[in-house]
Amino acid sequence: MKIKELLAKPGAWTRYEYARTATGLPCSATSRQAVCWCLRGAVLYCYDTETKRLNVLDKLESAVKGGFVVSYNDAPERTHAEILALVEKLDV
Repeated sequence: MKIKELLAKPGAWTRYEYARTATGLPCSATSRQAVCWCLRGAVLYCYDTETKRLNVLDKLESAVKGGFVVSYNDAPERTHAEILALVEKLDV
């Protein structure tokens, strides 16, 4: 599964935690209870090897002009639409 598919629904994206349960509690990005993810959490969920994860994170961080994926995701002004546009542009 690609990140753009995982985060496609508006409720599937979150801030300030890698992932959350249906009740909003923080959980592991790879937990079966996770229902929404931040951008980095989505990378952890969608890619199963460290090499793949690092490659995708490098791509994302380059696209956000050398910033950190977590900071980009958690910026107060960030929207779900912006996150989707980024992952669609990069096809991740």
